[in-house]
Amino acid sequence: MFDLGIINGRVYFGKEYRVTNIYIKADKIVEISKEIFECERIMDATKKLVLPGFIDSHVHFALKVGEFESADDFESGSKTAAYGGITTFLDFT
Repeated sequence: MFDLGIINGRVYFGKEYRVTNIYIKADKIVEISKEIFECERIMDATKKLVLPGFIDSHVHFALKVGEFESADDFESGSKTAAYGGITTFLDFT
């Protein structure tokens, strides 16, 4: 049994989207299949896009330039990025 099944989502595969299911166990994707398996929790992703986490290769958290300082420190900036789908970033401060 899987912990979570993301069912009927339009999953991005490099150059195209395919309607399929993603199965997660112990916080890892362990199966991508059109088959329906037993899960503790189901998330219906019908008509929704399922995308990988994105990389922001140039951010400035806690940047101080003269008298100006960025609005986000490292903690708040990384949380905000995660809410926007960014799972990896490079901080240039």
